[in-house]
Formats: sequence, C-alpha cells, structure tokens
Amino acid sequence: MPQADADNALSEWLEGQRAIYAQLTAELESRVLTVSDETVRMHGSDNKQFMAWQVVDDRLVELPSTLCEAAIESPPWTYTLDLDREVFSVDMWIHFSMEEIPRIPDDRWIEGFQKDDAGGKVFSFDICPEATDTQPTVEYFPDNDSRDEYEAKYRQYECSVVNAMNNIEESSRVAHGRTVSLILFERFISSFAFWFEEYIPGWSHEDFGFREFAFAILSFAARQYRLDRPDRFRGEISNGYLVDPDNDEVRGSEPNLLPVFAAGCHSPGKEAGSAPQASIYWFEDVLVSLVPDTAFRSGIEAAIAKVVESGREEGKPGFQAMILSLTRVVMLQVSVKNRDTVVKRNRW
Repeated sequence: MPQADADNALSEWLEGQRAIYAQLTAELESRVLTVSDETVRMHGSDNKQFMAWQVVDDRLVELPSTLCEAAIESPPWTYTLDLDREVFSVDMWIHFSMEEIPRIPDDRWIEGFQKDDAGGKVFSFDICPEATDTQPTVEYFPDNDSRDEYEAKYRQYECSVVNAMNNIEESSRVAHGRTVSLILFERFISSFAFWFEEYIPGWSHEDFGFREFAFAILSFAARQYRLDRPDRFRGEISNGYLVDPDNDEVRGSEPNLLPVFAAGCHSPGKEAGSAPQASIYWFEDVLVSLVPDTAFRSGIEAAIAKVVESGREEGKPGFQAMILSLTRVVMLQVSVKNRDTVVKRNRW
C-alpha cells in the first residue's frame, strides 16, 4: 500500500476509534458514573447500574477508574492505545508511534519482546528500532509562541532565587501536625507507587487523575484531612461511593455520599472527585498552577510567568504561588515594588 494511502487509512481508523470511545464514555457517564439517590441504596454485584456497564464489557469485575490495570495473555501484558497522541504502549514500558509501528505481516514489534536468562522481560531494539522506552510526554505550552510570550514577561520581573526558612519549634503543635502529615503523605505515595511510576509521567496536568493526586498532596501538606472510623460506614461500595449510615434514609434525610479517590463517580449536578476543575486555582490563599513534569525541563520560567500573570489579573498586589507537577514544586512569593513585579522563588 502506498504511504499516502496508509496514512489516510490510519487517520480514518483513528477517527473511527475516537468516535467509538467518545460514545462509550458518554454511556459510562450517563448509565454508571452519575449516581442517583435511588441507585446509591443498591449494593452488591447485582446492582443494575453496574450490570448496565457489564453489557458493554462482560469481563468487567469493577467499575472503570482513572487508576486501573488491564492485563491480557499469560504471563500478563498491558496494552495501552493513546488515541490522542497516537501512541501504542506495552506495559507502559515500550512505546510505538502509530505511524511507525511495523504493520502486519511484519511482526518485528512482537519479536522484539524476549526473555533474559532469569526469565525477565527484555526488549531488543536491534530487532525493532521503531520502538522506544522513553515515556511519551505532555507539553505544557501547545506552541512555541505562547511559551515565548511568557518567557518575555518573566524577563521583565525582578527575580531572585532564595532558600526556604524553617524555624518551626520541634515540640510545637505545628511540628506535630507536620509529622502526621508526612506520615500520611508517605503512606499515600507508597500506596500509589505503581501509578506514580507507570502512569503519571504520561498524564496531562488537566487530566482527572492528575488533578485528584495534586489535590490530595496539597491537602496533606496543608493538613486538611480528616480521619474517620471505618465502622462509621457500612463498608460497602456502591458505584464509587461509601454511604454514611449516620445520615441515611432511615432518618429521613439524604445519604452522605463520599467519592472514592479518582474513581470518577458523582451525584447528579456535581463534578466527579474532590479536586477543582481548573489547572490554576486558589488553595489556602496560595495560587496553585498544575503543570506536567516537562515544564520543569523546558519552560519553567514561562510557567512561572503564567501563574504570576494569572494572580495579577485578579488585582492581587502580592501573593504566594506554586508550580506543582506531582514530583517537583517551585514556591513563589510575588509582590509589587515601585511598579516592578518582584518574584522570589526557590530552587527545584
């Protein structure tokens, strides 16, 4: 097949697949993820709402989530097809551009996966050089023009790099609270280590999972968390929600619905999850800007200028801000002196 025809065929296939998954997403949202008062009282695997999605995929054993593992074959392999960036990934380890992956009957991409002497998975780039083990990345600025514009603004600031001060009394309540926060944060990170390693590098800062992780991290850092006794809840998950029996239909009031972390379920008229919908928002009087990790490697000055300009547009004469990528952070102190914008930032 001529290359032009092959490219057209691939484009048509991608458009068709995007339409299919858009329909499945709409169906998932309307039939499963929106949880009404009636369906929240239905528990167990015989839930009609859960069974509605099983009609779409009869292998489903739990509701789809931002945090999920899909495995097929034995030993298990995980295949991910990113229709937006047109990337095919195996085990989130080996990646192929949809335009460059060898076509059938050329099976070099399969032959490249081999076993070493210890039985571990290895890949031969000599057999299939079209592959890469570099995680596909997300760029913060969609084009060079917008990045150049913000970099020019950054050069107009009076900037300095400072070291953070820590004069907290070790025996104070603040220090004790910080210790608890660190313990919970370490537990949180260890519980989701797989997703941090495998998925987060490829997430966009606007993705639902990214926003949920970021908000959880901020909540721990600001000590905005609450611990509840497990026996306060029925211990059953109903389509992504736990039901609080202290405020249920027995007392004639509506159930208190708590969203499961990053699950995407929500009640009618409410957005999923706990995180704000925007990627730049105020949290505890600090302006938070979520960015992909690539922003720290190319474009951190532009990212700083973007959040500074966002705060200034709200008429703030001075404020604190942060650039957060889940794995890196830059803290900012912004003020105005003699009509000049003064920015103090830490190293990352």
